Amino acid sequence: MTPPAHEVAADPEALALLARDPKMNTLLEAFGPYRWPLAPPFVALVRAVVGQLISGAAARATFNRLEAATQIEPERLLACTTEDLLALGVPRRKGEYLHGLSHYALGGGLDDLHTLTDAEVITKLVALRGVGVWTAEMFLIFALGRPDVWPLADMGVVRAAERYYGALTLIEMAALGNRFRPYRSAAVWYLWRWIEANPSRTKALVV
Repeated sequence: MTPPAHEVAADPEALALLARDPKMNTLLEAFGPYRWPLAPPFVALVRAVVGQLISGAAARATFNRLEAATQIEPERLLACTTEDLLALGVPRRKGEYLHGLSHYALGGGLDDLHTLTDAEVITKLVALRGVGVWTAEMFLIFALGRPDVWPLADMGVVRAAERYYGALTLIEMAALGNRFRPYRSAAVWYLWRWIEANPSRTKALVV
């Protein structure tokens, strides 16, 4: 596999497939062709770890503070003490995770992930402390630009599947994703856009 480009841009075949689903086609018409930037592997992994189990706004604020202080460079992250990271809004346990990931990155652990399959990338990353399947799936989307990721642990996807599609069980959510193979990452992008545009329709959901 070749290294990813700097961004993922809409694939006409993906748009055509997604448009066959009437509800997804409504999202295509509302939000236009999908596009998202790709981050360097270490940056994408740090962002995903910071974003675990907190709101998008809180994650962005914490990541921005961390970026201003360290430029998301592993050497500079390692130079931060636990207290330094706490002052930036990074909880103690996540600070430990980031230090571990920094050592891993400096040892070359992230260098060749683009040569692996999605499943191999997930297996390799979840072996690291602080990295679960959701974090690895975010890495696939935002670092490697993989086109067919369907993150069932992502609350944005779950909320949109429930509220917009009426898919209430994991089996139904998996079946929904199957409609969009092999371009499920693009479908995820549209579901996230729907969530952002309809916060009042999701805030009552228990997570």
